[in-house]
Amino acid sequence: MPRNFDEITESGSLGDPTIATKEKGEKLVESVVEEISKFIEDLKKVKT
Repeated sequence: MPRNFDEITESGSLGDPTIATKEKGEKLVESVVEEISKFIEDLKKVKT
């Protein structure tokens, strides 16, 4: 996923925001939090 959205879109968004819903947004945020949490747990296991 691109990190610099300004390089690919003038508005800073992708897709059609008119089809967004509160439920879709909540599901997306929950998914992102879950994946970041897994990543952090994996980082904790790395021995330095």
